[in-house]
Amino acid sequence: MSRQISHWFQAGLAFVLTILAGGILLPLVRRYPESVHAYFNDLGDPDSLEINDLVRIGFAFCLCVVFTHVLFKLLSPRVGQLSHWATHPPAWLAVFVATGLVASVDLLGGFDPNGYRADVWEWLGYGGGALLVVAWYSGLGAELFWRLQKPMELETHAPKCITLQDIANAPWEEIEAWLESDAPAQYDFLGNQSVAHRVSLLISKGTRSIGIVGPFGSGKTSIVSWVKDRLNSHRVGSQKYFICHHSCWGFETSYSAIREMLESAVSQLGAEVDTFQVDSLPESYRKAFSSGGNWMESISNVMLRNPDPMDQFANLSDLLGAIGGRLVFIVEDLDRNETRNFEIQEVLAFLERLKKFENFSFILTGGLTSTRRIDYAKLCDNIELLEMIDKYHSSGLIDRVSGYCLDDAIFPHVRLADPNRNYEWNPLTGLLLRDHEEFSTPHSVALLLNTPRSLRHALARTFSAWQTLHGEIDFNDLLAVNILRFGAPECFQFLWRQRDRLGSAPAQNSSDLPSRVEGIRQAVLDDWIRTIENVEWNPTAAIKVMQFLLSDTEYWLKSSEHSGYSKGGLQRIFEDRYWRRAINEAIDATDVRDQEVIRDIQEWQKSPDSATALTTGLTSSSQYGDVWESLAGGFFANQPDLILLLCEQVIQRILEEHGASSYDDSPGFIHAWRFANRRVPRQLENRIWLQNRISEAACVSIRMVYDLWYFFGQSSSYSILRFEDLEVVRQRTLDAVKALITDGHSIVSRLHPRASSTLYMLVFDSGNHSEEKFLTDPESWSWLGHPILEALRDKNPLAAANCGVLLGARVSADSQTAVDSEVLDSFFGQDASEVIDLLETMIDQIPEKDQPLVRNVIGAARTYLVERADGTMDTGAVE
Repeated sequence: MSRQISHWFQAGLAFVLTILAGGILLPLVRRYPESVHAYFNDLGDPDSLEINDLVRIGFAFCLCVVFTHVLFKLLSPRVGQLSHWATHPPAWLAVFVATGLVASVDLLGGFDPNGYRADVWEWLGYGGGALLVVAWYSGLGAELFWRLQKPMELETHAPKCITLQDIANAPWEEIEAWLESDAPAQYDFLGNQSVAHRVSLLISKGTRSIGIVGPFGSGKTSIVSWVKDRLNSHRVGSQKYFICHHSCWGFETSYSAIREMLESAVSQLGAEVDTFQVDSLPESYRKAFSSGGNWMESISNVMLRNPDPMDQFANLSDLLGAIGGRLVFIVEDLDRNETRNFEIQEVLAFLERLKKFENFSFILTGGLTSTRRIDYAKLCDNIELLEMIDKYHSSGLIDRVSGYCLDDAIFPHVRLADPNRNYEWNPLTGLLLRDHEEFSTPHSVALLLNTPRSLRHALARTFSAWQTLHGEIDFNDLLAVNILRFGAPECFQFLWRQRDRLGSAPAQNSSDLPSRVEGIRQAVLDDWIRTIENVEWNPTAAIKVMQFLLSDTEYWLKSSEHSGYSKGGLQRIFEDRYWRRAINEAIDATDVRDQEVIRDIQEWQKSPDSATALTTGLTSSSQYGDVWESLAGGFFANQPDLILLLCEQVIQRILEEHGASSYDDSPGFIHAWRFANRRVPRQLENRIWLQNRISEAACVSIRMVYDLWYFFGQSSSYSILRFEDLEVVRQRTLDAVKALITDGHSIVSRLHPRASSTLYMLVFDSGNHSEEKFLTDPESWSWLGHPILEALRDKNPLAAANCGVLLGARVSADSQTAVDSEVLDSFFGQDASEVIDLLETMIDQIPEKDQPLVRNVIGAARTYLVERADGTMDTGAVE
């Protein structure tokens, strides 16, 4: 009752002061200062009264607007305050009524009968016009318009909330909307609506302090949003609730946060009732409880006796009680403010003071780790501990999302991974090994993505990336990367730094394992220990997920007894290009798409031809060949004939495109050979196939003839030939070349234009280090001497370079000034001197890198020929 009397007293005082001010000020303003009035009377052209009047009217109107604006700032009028005018009359209403009375008196007789008398239009124009302008500018007009449209009507229905608990039966549209939503409060993921209902009931029953505790992202913000909706819509209780929702994130000091809370509370309450008695509460609280300030402020507080904030809190509480209201503070992120000057205990003390007043309540939210800094048990009358996601819930959602993404009808692609690999996300997976493993993969995921926020971010990021990357990366790897990205961000950075190491363990038979390798392992382990310091996620669970991605993680972080065997598979992130795709969630502009290569393979298998996109890609881009080689295994499994057919077409296309320049470095050759030697068994048919390829190559390129023999034949572990077929194919190689190379032109046209060792490699099977060599004696190839001599006589520098290398390369390793006299005699016989003379005349035309060898050959050969003529030199290497 005393609070109502004070309101009436304040309104009456405002009424009286307004009348006195009108009666005194109006006559004075209309007469004084005389200089101003004289100025406006003399302004403008004496013969044009319109200009004078317009300026005077404009000036007077501006003064009225300024005066009205000052009154609005002082009185803070709100339309909603009229709902309690009978018990708590606002001061601005008293001023408005008093102004009307002053205007009536002025119009009827005036406060100065002998002075200026205003008419009705002046009051309406100056007073009414200024009132309309300032009211609209301050938002009062918009508030009045809204209330006329919906007179005192509040929202009666809270926004629809979708329950996402029965994941297996939830419509995909709801799951997708949840993934793409920026408004998590629209979804109830863990049944937290029941928590919001309990909190709302507690507030309606007068509970003054409630704590909501859960990990970051567990839905605390959604819960308080639902609480606000319930309280504002009167779904619980019958009180009027004034809800002040604040985040302490970003405030420099704790008192700036408290001041903002109080100012918001007074402002919200001011929309309903006049708050003149408590308008100074924010500043008085700061002065009363702040440890700062200066000596002048301290003296002013003593002299002026600023109101006690606790008395003002009592006034505010009584005011709320009089109008049937309750002020609810919702405080979030208090534990996350790490600013140096922000004192959490000061905010907690403020909340503790609020508990003394019956019409105040607060809801304080915080993370699990905040319990070390905030004593919820002491501060809060009721505490709600939020649940975390269990492995069945997370696995169910992962299963729905992965099933949708891997549906070929939705995202058309050829799936290369094991179609049964999704069992790894099944929560039952770990049951068989639960006595041997601390956590299964599903359990580890649930521990890392233990909140709706982290789970939604990981799945949403994966789903979004899959729309670009479908079929271009292993889905489970992409998901696992995002699990670490959002569930264990520090671990994600560690994986970024150490992926190359975690992707492969060193060979266990390494001689320097105890020293060098163990030192590297310790460095990786130290990096991991630094990474997991003070983290909130479970390190063991993070290791399990990293091991899912890179199985050698166990060696580096857990046990050096690990075997070093790493899981293989297609499109896995231990390959750089798939790691880049997972991290960037895009495909490099220069990268070759996996699905494009797969389509090319399938089209080729339907209609094998050397002009298809597959053979074109293999023979034009090494990068394309890398992708093809890594993906094609499953498409050519147990089909050696198809593999050899593809190799045949690749070789044919290389010969067509590169001619005599064809050799093993031509795009597609190494990829085709490497793919064949791993998958084609040694059988008789391979001999026939290779003989045909060599015969085709002999028509075009001697270097390709040699490369076919060297890579596909020989007597090495990489050969596709049986041992008994080696000599037969080597003989066929010799015969094929001999049949086609009959003169100088035929040999020059088949020599690689930039290779001077072609003939040497062909004759002596250079590079073959096995014990078994076939037909590498000079006598078998001596028929090459005649075509070489013809080419030299034609002054062909390419033939000269090849001839020089052929004469010196076999013996040059033992002596830098030697000639292979066996080759010289077998190939050229009595024409040897002519050959040496021709080489000497063309020495400057030979490639610079071969000139030293050829010069040495020429010198040694001349010595040998002299001695041979004298009969004093045996056949062999001559220096």
